[in-house]
Amino acid sequence: PFEYWKVWADNKLFDEIYEGALVIGEKIILSHEPVSVPWAFNIHGHDHAGAKRANHLNVCSDVIGYKPVNLNQFLESGALSKIQTIHRETIDNATKRKQKRGGKKIGKR
Repeated sequence: PFEYWKVWADNKLFDEIYEGALVIGEKIILSHEPVSVPWAFNIHGHDHAGAKRANHLNVCSDVIGYKPVNLNQFLESGALSKIQTIHRETIDNATKRKQKRGGKKIGKR
């Protein structure tokens, strides 16, 4: 009466395994535990309490009801639209620093 998947250790479900966080796109980080960075959306597990956080998607199996999440549908939902890329953030920060210097180049008086 319900969906189920058979999973075992040697069924070769994964081609690669990584330690630490994995950046899979300009604005997406996959990780086991939550990672907070202002320039990316973090898709993670481990947080069994289901805590809601900005720019995070908790895919811990007991939190999402043991059903897979469709990444294409998630991306089409617009969840990444409010996140600035690391490139935009770097440019904006450099512009602010230049304005603080009065528009002068570094090293000029």
